[in-house]
Amino acid sequence: MCWSPHLVELRDFSSLRRVTSDCKPFSPGGRLAICEECGGVQKFADAKWLEEIERIYDQYETYSLTGPLDQIVLDPQTNTVRPRCEILVEKLTAITDFPAHGSWLDYGCGRGAMLQSVSALESQWELHGFDLDDQHIDYLETIDGFVALHDDLTVTTGPLFDVISMVHSLEHFVDPLNVLDRARNFLVKNGWLFVQVNDTRKNPFEVLVADHLTHFDPHTLEETVTRAGYEVLLVSTDWVTKELSLIARLVDRVTKPKFVASSVYHDADAVAAQIDWLRQVVESARSISDDVPFGLFGSSVSATWLDSHLSDKVAYFVDEDLARIGRQHL
Repeated sequence: MCWSPHLVELRDFSSLRRVTSDCKPFSPGGRLAICEECGGVQKFADAKWLEEIERIYDQYETYSLTGPLDQIVLDPQTNTVRPRCEILVEKLTAITDFPAHGSWLDYGCGRGAMLQSVSALESQWELHGFDLDDQHIDYLETIDGFVALHDDLTVTTGPLFDVISMVHSLEHFVDPLNVLDRARNFLVKNGWLFVQVNDTRKNPFEVLVADHLTHFDPHTLEETVTRAGYEVLLVSTDWVTKELSLIARLVDRVTKPKFVASSVYHDADAVAAQIDWLRQVVESARSISDDVPFGLFGSSVSATWLDSHLSDKVAYFVDEDLARIGRQHL
């Protein structure tokens, strides 16, 4: 996040099993560190990690079972479960001065959940996606207002956008600061940046995701975006439970010489305590999993990870996402 070489590795992490962001069990052996300069939590983007994510992405399956469906999450305002991007777009468009129309780029668009939610607005948007390949182009082309899928945006030929969104994509990039810096080239003057990531403080399971390199909290996310040359307008922790929502505008570049580390959360002891808690969760589940039938509430990252420790003792999963009812997981 800050390009400092001063990383302190948490040695106990490597023995933990991991999970992929598309909810598949993954082997132990990962490396987790905390930066002494900015307090950022991250994996090591070494040759082993790069080989692992290549294997993960070769077999990657977007969350949706069919079509451009979105993950169902808890809306803390209504205490109901709703599609995540539907909530995010609703919040964004309620902000004063947020544009009512224009050109929108979703960075790491997948099957198009964010673009689909923008398309549902009454106002008209020209919708673009950016992703590593075109495997989901058939889904994207069904979205009203969809213009193009890009796999290589260049400064000389790339279009300019009024809004760039990064919904659960920034944590995947090897160099998030460079990604944010490069995105500046494709925003109009005073253009808007929106970033959505997990809040590692509130979700200890986040560090177990093998293909997530960077693990943000409100402080490190704001500092990273500011360092990349944006004016941060809002960092919210209550748009989606256990997630961070950041809104920023493009301004003249202001590069901070260094981060100011947060004394509130990020120290090695706090992260180590989260890892200890994860081990306790496993032991608690093992102690009661002999009771038959034994089930897990949830069927995403945390439940998938816990299932991998229980030696086929899980008889069923319970989920509030109606699209998953009656289907099989693992």
